[in-house]
Amino acid sequence: MEARLKGAAFEISHCEAYDYVIVNEDIEETADRISNILRAEQMKTCRQVGLRELLESRFPLED
Repeated sequence: MEARLKGAAFEISHCEAYDYVIVNEDIEETADRISNILRAEQMKTCRQVGLRELLESRFPLED
């Protein structure tokens, strides 16, 4: 237990370094938040293979 509390103290003191922080107070709300984060991560442009080609094929740019 003591090791976990020390780890928590470190995490709290460095919370700005994390992309996401979830305080687990309600299991359903926590699960929803995790699900939302996973969806958002999947939609990042760097994870969408062929995105430029898809957009250019659907929305051709006029020269």
